[in-house]
Amino acid sequence: IRYVLSPPLRIEFIESLLADRKELAKQQTANQPLAADLAYMLGELLREQGYPQAQVSGTVAGTDIQLRVHAGARALLGEVRCLGELRPRELRRLRDIFLAPSTSKRLPLQSEIPWDPAAIELGRQAVIDDLQAQGYWKAQVTVRHPAPDGTLAAIDVQVQIARETLHWLTAPQWLAPLPVSLSGLAKELQSASAVPATSLHINQLRRKIRESCEQLGFTDIDLRLSPLLGDATFTPQITLELGLPYTLRAVKISGSSASTQAVSYTHLRAHETEAD
Repeated sequence: IRYVLSPPLRIEFIESLLADRKELAKQQTANQPLAADLAYMLGELLREQGYPQAQVSGTVAGTDIQLRVHAGARALLGEVRCLGELRPRELRRLRDIFLAPSTSKRLPLQSEIPWDPAAIELGRQAVIDDLQAQGYWKAQVTVRHPAPDGTLAAIDVQVQIARETLHWLTAPQWLAPLPVSLSGLAKELQSASAVPATSLHINQLRRKIRESCEQLGFTDIDLRLSPLLGDATFTPQITLELGLPYTLRAVKISGSSASTQAVSYTHLRAHETEAD
């Protein structure tokens, strides 16, 4: 693989981007589809490294593939400021969350963070996900920055965070009738005290439903939960498919001094399917 590079690109930088992909390509016969694939891949990698105008073409010359690379001006991520009616410590924490996808694009031994629009969007969504995990299900995050046009070496970013209202869990809505055997669970969840609709509490709700089903022999349940959001409420809409119930019929113990034992559970009704 040979390179024709525009300044200030260096072969060492290009090969560090291609890495193992180059070695895999060298095991194949040079052909135009392979050259096109390498050119496309290198172009995407350059854009992730802050070259939004990168253009790469691939051609075949005998047994060689030639990659002609024009990178254009490089753009770096500049100052990132998180704004909103939150405590400074919380804003710093959310800034770190926002920056994580961008810093992951930084190559080893590099201090500069490349400008990558995809990483910026991933960071914005990561902040929303974190706020929703805390119970702020209508949180809004807006990112503002100038457009990279080849004249800015570093692009400053403002992240406007509106956390909005904390949502509280309410009694779940069952989208299909529950069997009589789970009526106790439904009554318990109906009378439960409201708690913030955090990921922790929602996962606890999932776990409680699953454990209650497993105690009755339903081990293959399909549990789906979707939110119904009010102004400050989170109502779990639950779809529960129980599948077949199982009864423990017998436990067989083998060993030098053990005897075969049978254990039956009289509180479980007879089922269509039994498992040893």
